[in-house]
Amino acid sequence: MRNLLVGAVLAGAALSASAQPLEPRGYIGANYGVSRYDIDGCGSTAGFSCDETGKAWRVHAGYQFLPWLAIEGAYLNFGEAELPGVLRNPPVGTTSLPTLSDLRTNAYVLSLVGRVPIGPAALFAKVGYGAVTAKFSGNSRVQNNMTGAITFLNSEARESEGKFVYGLGASFNFANAWQARFDWDRTNAKDNINPEYDVSMYTLGIGYRF
Repeated sequence: MRNLLVGAVLAGAALSASAQPLEPRGYIGANYGVSRYDIDGCGSTAGFSCDETGKAWRVHAGYQFLPWLAIEGAYLNFGEAELPGVLRNPPVGTTSLPTLSDLRTNAYVLSLVGRVPIGPAALFAKVGYGAVTAKFSGNSRVQNNMTGAITFLNSEARESEGKFVYGLGASFNFANAWQARFDWDRTNAKDNINPEYDVSMYTLGIGYRF
């Protein structure tokens, strides 16, 4: 009789567990926010200031293997910063004049995400590696020292490198399958002309769990 009772209890527990809805493990989402570039020496050109903030966005998709661990692929667009472009080696008899230029950064990243669930909310940290691309669209002017005539010049520098990307964030699940999410992401990048720089993004968005 005791064996029958134990068997009945175990069977009832199994049925109860199977009746519980499974926690969604896959997820997708999109965020929008602002970025911040940290460029050494930016703003040191007389008469020019830098705008080191931009509009940023990200899209991501992931799979949660465990309540505390997920793998995630993401595309990050850090927007653009504005800074003066100066021709380093102007032609003989001319003077280089700075002109507003822009710097853009994006990344394709695969990350491990560690989560701390707090009811429907969670805090998380992430570290990933991927292709980070920096593109500098440079504009400059040179002035003829004899005639004063001004010639406009432009060029582009672009470079993609494997970089680590890391960040922190928080999420909140609602309405069964939906999720609100905040992300902070940071990396560094370099085009093939200018020194390496750091860039961060702060974004807020919504996602769907399945």
